[in-house]
Amino acid sequence: MNKTHRLPPVAQKVTMLENLPILSWNIHDSVMSQEGPKMEDSDFVNILTQSSVFCLQETKQEFFLPNYECFNSTRKGSRSGGICIGVHRSISKQVKLVKTNCPDFQAITFYPNDMENKFTIINVYDSPEQSSYKSKRKAGDGSPYMTTLEHLLDFKAQNPDLGKILLVGDLNARTGNTNFDFEDDDPNSEPDEIPSSHPKTSGRVSKDQVLNSRGNLLLDFLACNRLSLLNGNTLGDIFGEYTSVNYNGASVVDYMAVTPELLESVLSFQVQNLNKFSDHKPCICKIKHKHNLVDAEDLLETLEDAPKKYKWDNEDEKLQFQFHAIQNSPEFVQKITRIAETQCTDREQVLCLNEELVSIFQDIADVILPTKGPRNKPDRKIVSGKRKRRQRMKPKAPWFDVSCINGKRELNKLSKSYGKNPTNKKLRDSYYESRRSYRKLIKLKKSAFIEDLCSDIERGKNINWSRFKRLKDMKTNGSKLDVFDMLNFSKFFKELYSKPSISPKKKKVPTATLR
Repeated sequence: MNKTHRLPPVAQKVTMLENLPILSWNIHDSVMSQEGPKMEDSDFVNILTQSSVFCLQETKQEFFLPNYECFNSTRKGSRSGGICIGVHRSISKQVKLVKTNCPDFQAITFYPNDMENKFTIINVYDSPEQSSYKSKRKAGDGSPYMTTLEHLLDFKAQNPDLGKILLVGDLNARTGNTNFDFEDDDPNSEPDEIPSSHPKTSGRVSKDQVLNSRGNLLLDFLACNRLSLLNGNTLGDIFGEYTSVNYNGASVVDYMAVTPELLESVLSFQVQNLNKFSDHKPCICKIKHKHNLVDAEDLLETLEDAPKKYKWDNEDEKLQFQFHAIQNSPEFVQKITRIAETQCTDREQVLCLNEELVSIFQDIADVILPTKGPRNKPDRKIVSGKRKRRQRMKPKAPWFDVSCINGKRELNKLSKSYGKNPTNKKLRDSYYESRRSYRKLIKLKKSAFIEDLCSDIERGKNINWSRFKRLKDMKTNGSKLDVFDMLNFSKFFKELYSKPSISPKKKKVPTATLR
């Protein structure tokens, strides 16, 4: 039996990955003052989506990204801080959130098929000592004050089965070129022997040579928990790059540290380029961990299109004539004849016949009836066995014109150069001047656009509804429904309508009443 002409569904593409990319980044607020939420900027999203797991610090509010399951922890009664761990939805079933009693850190445990290789990621944001948040905590309500590291020690003592550990985050501590060295640590040492947190030869390199009091506390914490820093000690960061760059200078305060069992699985660690979204650089490491990853774009292709809506007018005689006339055309006569001659012997053939009949009505409606949107869906383009990449996203904001695009491009170039040479005064002045100019330009363009829209709406007796709609659209927060949600939504209703209907049971009549 002939199949319908409609586009067949695309098989779900599953990629087997040998390593797990994990990103850690202090994003310094999830919303930009002038441009809005950072998650609506494609450049920001591209930084996060290069990893299967991302750990963010200083989100300052709950953060969500489509196709990732996000675990948020925010401070009650404070706009500062805020942390988030995002796990790609295709591997989120392997992850379990571990409860903590402190808003300054969170933990998730990966449970792979081999339970012996389970590991825990701990995401930490430890505010600067002079911050208002720390001052309020020290004043407190009379209860003993505990530092973030002390809370971490308690957490680890209460959860001894965390497995291998990866500690990431912004610790606001400067450790110079020191580190806890596993080679200097003897796990069979006597209890009264204190592990050395300041080995003579650590083998770690760092461009930040400052070791402060908080750095000493962090190193003692690492030694007590047998954690070793990856910064300046791993392939990909052999020079110990700066992780925080601001107008007052550069430092290394963002770290990743691992237990000796997990160190063997670490493939690389890299400090990425500075960008306009934060004064901290993203840090990413790759760990040996086999897992299946489903690409969201490929998954989107497996979903069927929603049915089109057609407008039929029973009083339109011309429309009715066209409907009957087009069925007499050679193309449709051939299709109708083929259906009339088809004989069905099983359920699958009946379903296929029904699809052909529906497709004929859809083709007729596409010709004679008006519809919203494009009439025909473009074919999928495949190049060398792979689908062609979509074109780069255009900015959603209508006020983001050519001058804004050029300003953004220039700022990105300067941020990359300044991030590599943070001690260069000329680059520093140029970068911050460009950033101030860019923010001022964005503010002027946005305010001018909104002012023009408002004046157009108020002008004249009739409301300009098209302008009013554009103004309203600028306040929408967008949908948090991602591809995986849509797939579950589609799967639910397919299973619901595929179930056979239950026919009501006939009541049995007692034989005694029959005559």
